Amino acid sequence: MIRINLLPAEAQKRRVKKRGVPPEAGMPAVPKEGGISPIVIGILIICFAVVGGLGFMIYKQKVADELLLQEKKNAVAMYQKKIKNIEKQYADLKKRMELTSNELEILRALDPPNRLLWSEKLNMLAELIPDGIYLTQIKLTESVSEVQTKESRQRYNEWVKKGKKGKAPKIVKKPIITQRLFLYGVARAETPEDRLRLVSKFSEALKNFKWKTSKGEIHSFYEHFVGEIDTRELVATQVEGIPVTRFTFILKTKPFST
Repeated sequence: MIRINLLPAEAQKRRVKKRGVPPEAGMPAVPKEGGISPIVIGILIICFAVVGGLGFMIYKQKVADELLLQEKKNAVAMYQKKIKNIEKQYADLKKRMELTSNELEILRALDPPNRLLWSEKLNMLAELIPDGIYLTQIKLTESVSEVQTKESRQRYNEWVKKGKKGKAPKIVKKPIITQRLFLYGVARAETPEDRLRLVSKFSEALKNFKWKTSKGEIHSFYEHFVGEIDTRELVATQVEGIPVTRFTFILKTKPFST
């Protein structure tokens, strides 16, 4: 039960003296001047504990974030290294492919799939010569020129489009072979007109003759040649007293290219 003392302070002191009770008894404790209340100390301790706990949690999270960031940096560095290795491998592979492609193109130029087979041409020639035409000489000449390969042109054009930055790509060329077949002969007939007709007949035979191979393929004598037959030296003369007309045919082949 709570008791309330309504007596004045002087009366209270007299009452206490009569009872022999110290003045401090029955009165609330008042802190001495300059002291700190235990409650305040407790609150401060709790605050320090809370702040310390929050600081530790923040520090711990910061350490964890730094470790995670370092792991990600290490992962990025590892992937960058792998990318550089892959780029280097790709560059080496591309260079090898370009070299292989150039070599193949040069080989195809030297031995193309449509290469002219002269043995077949000579066999066909023996079949198509009309009566009254005699060949006195057959000659074959060959000229070789070099042209830049398709891949080499593409690389050079790309380098030009990029502003000619860096070292210019190496120019790779392939040989282009052109051949000429010279047919020297004479036409024998009674009159010059008949001899000219024989020469014309021979020229038409060279253009139109075809035969079937053992494989069933149709080949034409003129299929590997280009342009018109160059006819030269139509000269009426005599061979051992026989009147003849001398002529020369020049046939130009298609270039051996891919």
